[in-house]
Amino acid sequence: MCGHDVSKDVHTFRSDDGRLFVFDPESMVFFQSSDELFAWIRARKRGQDVSALTDDTSRDWHAMKRKIAQERERVRMRFEKASQGTHILNRLTILTTTACNLQCTYCYASGGAYGGPIANLRRQIATTAIQNILDYYKGVASVQFFGGEPFLNVDLIEEICQFFTNLAEKGQIAQCPRFGATTNGTVWNARVADVVKRYAIFLNVSIDGPPEIHDRTRITKKGEGSFKHVSQTLRHLREEGIPFSVEVTYSPDSMRQGYRVWDIVEFLAENGIYHSHLVPASYSAQDPQRWRRDERKRLVEDYKTATVRALQSLVAGEPKLFSFVTGLLRTLLLKIPQPLVCAAGVHDLAIDIAGNLYPCFMFVEKRNFIQQSALHSLDNEAYRRKGHAFYEQNAKHCRRICQKCWARHVCTSCLGAHSIENGHLGGRTINCWIIQAVLETMMAELARIRQTPRDWHRFVIHYRQLRLESQSIMGGC
Repeated sequence: MCGHDVSKDVHTFRSDDGRLFVFDPESMVFFQSSDELFAWIRARKRGQDVSALTDDTSRDWHAMKRKIAQERERVRMRFEKASQGTHILNRLTILTTTACNLQCTYCYASGGAYGGPIANLRRQIATTAIQNILDYYKGVASVQFFGGEPFLNVDLIEEICQFFTNLAEKGQIAQCPRFGATTNGTVWNARVADVVKRYAIFLNVSIDGPPEIHDRTRITKKGEGSFKHVSQTLRHLREEGIPFSVEVTYSPDSMRQGYRVWDIVEFLAENGIYHSHLVPASYSAQDPQRWRRDERKRLVEDYKTATVRALQSLVAGEPKLFSFVTGLLRTLLLKIPQPLVCAAGVHDLAIDIAGNLYPCFMFVEKRNFIQQSALHSLDNEAYRRKGHAFYEQNAKHCRRICQKCWARHVCTSCLGAHSIENGHLGGRTINCWIIQAVLETMMAELARIRQTPRDWHRFVIHYRQLRLESQSIMGGC
C-alpha cells in the first residue's frame, strides 16, 4: 500500500443516530470516525484540495491505514487458503417433477413447470445425468431435490438417494453427498416420512408467515390457503425429530396487509423457528404485482430495523435471525471475500426433467442458459466455454456494476433475481439496496454493542454457539 491513496478506496457513511464510519471494502474492516477525519476522507474521495490534519487526527488516520494494510494481507491469505483444492460441486439441484399442487401468487416458475411440460423426471435420465456429472467433477457435496413439488415424485427421490448410497458403499465416490429437499410442506405422509428419515434428507419448507398472509400467497389450485397443511407438517417434523429450515418469500401483499419484516421474524420465533431464509419476492418490470417505489423504500427501512433487532437478540441470548443478517455477518466477521454474485454455474448446477444442465434451478426452461445435456459426457470444449461465459457474468471483477460497489466483497445475491427483475444478468436488484442498507446498519450496531464489554462478550458467545449449531445440523449418508 506504499504510495497508494487509501482514502480513495474506502466507503464512508453516517448511521441513523449520527455516528460516522469508514469501511474498507478490500479488507472488510470498519472504524468509527471523528468529524474531522470523516470530512477529510470525503473531501479526498471527491478530489478536493484539503488542509493538513491536526496531530491527533493524523495519528488516527495513520493507525487506520496500518490496520487496513494488516487486514488486507490477512484477507488475501485467508482467501488463498479457502480457494485451494480440487473443484467439488457444492450443490446439485435435481428437479424430480414439474408438477405442483400449489399456485403461489408470486411464483417465477409458472406453477412449477417453468413454462414447459408437466412431467416427472425418469430414473434412467436422472442416473445417466448424475453419472456424467460425477465423471467430470471431483465430487458432489450436496444434492437438493426440487420441483414443482419434489415429493410428488417421492419414488424417484428414494431411487436417487439409494443410487448415491450404492456408489459410496462400492467406493466409486469418496463419500455420499448430503441430501436436501425444498418443499411447500403440503405433501407429507408415512411414505415421504420414511424416505426423509432413512436418507437424512434436510428439508427447506416454504411458509410466508401467519395464516392471514400465507393463505393469500401460497394457495392450492382450487384457490384455498395451505397454511393448515404446512403447520401440520412442521408439527410432524418436530415430533419426529426431523431437521428443517424455513424459507419465507416476503411480498408486497405482506406489506400491504400491515406485516413488516420483523413481524414475520417474530411470528416464526413464537412458533419455534428462530432462523429463516427471508427474501423479498422478485418481479419483472411489467408485473402488476411488483413493488411500488414507496414500498421499495419502506422495504429497505424494514430490513434495517429487523437487522438491529436481530443483533440485539443475539446479545440477549434469544436469537431471532434471518438470512440477510447471518449471511452478511459471517462474511464480515470471518473476512472471506465473496468473488461471485452467487454460486450458480460455478459451485451449483441444476438438472431438469429432460436431463439438461443449467447454472441454477432459477434458469430452467430458459433455453439460452442450458449448459449442455447431462445425458452426454461433459468433458468437451463446448461445455467448458459455456461454463466460462456464465462465470464471466457471475464474477464480480468482470461486472462493471459490481466493480463500483463498496459492498462487493461482502455481499451475495441471486443472478436469477437479476434475470427476473432486469430481463438480463446485469444491473441492480432490490437485493442490492437491501444488502447495502443492512451492512451499514450492521456495522453501526456492532460498534454500539462493542462499546459495552459485557454485551460484546455475550454477543460473541451466542454467535459462536449459533455457528456450531448450524454446522452440526446436516451430515452425509
